[in-house]
Amino acid sequence: MSLPLHLSKAIASASIASALVFAACGGGSTPTAPTPVPSASTTPCAASGTQQVNVQTESFKFTPKDFNFKCGSSVTFALVSKDIGHNFTANDLGIAWDIGSKASMQTFTFTRSGTFRLVCTIAGHEAAGMVGKITITP
Repeated sequence: MSLPLHLSKAIASASIASALVFAACGGGSTPTAPTPVPSASTTPCAASGTQQVNVQTESFKFTPKDFNFKCGSSVTFALVSKDIGHNFTANDLGIAWDIGSKASMQTFTFTRSGTFRLVCTIAGHEAAGMVGKITITP
């Protein structure tokens, strides 16, 4: 038993179309590697000046909350807590400073450039908005 001519032509056309689609989808091309995402990597730097920065902690915020320094600089932070105990933490810079509910001073030397997260890690303080950043430029 043979198929009617119009049905045979339809099957042949569908077979050719399928072959062309599969040939177009098949490779031969080399896959492209994904573009690397720039990391928050840091660049080492040489020593430069010293400065003092006054910071208040109150009502679940740092004032000021964002800091910009030159790489290699030594910065003395003079922190005053106006209410309850807080801390001043930038883990990627090795800063973990419990200032309690008083005034305190500490000096840090920034030896690499980048932007670093600043936070009070006491339970609930970060969620209440006690965050900032420290940016170190080359």
